[in-house]
Amino acid sequence: MRYLTKLHLVNWHYIQYRTIELAKDINFITGETGAGKSTILDALQLIILGDLKGHYFNKAANENSQRKLIEYLRGMM
Repeated sequence: MRYLTKLHLVNWHYIQYRTIELAKDINFITGETGAGKSTILDALQLIILGDLKGHYFNKAANENSQRKLIEYLRGMM
């Protein structure tokens, strides 16, 4: 079995450059409001689900989100 050990984000939404080390077993994502927790989850969902239509983007923050993949790639908020 393979494990995701790092998440490298470059120009993803408002994150210009960030590498996140992931533990093999359990990871907790915590932080203040607006710190980027949902943005990280959206990147993970794209990797795991491969959904380019964005059906799942920002659902962690807002169930009615209409955010699209292009908005993440262009750094739009």
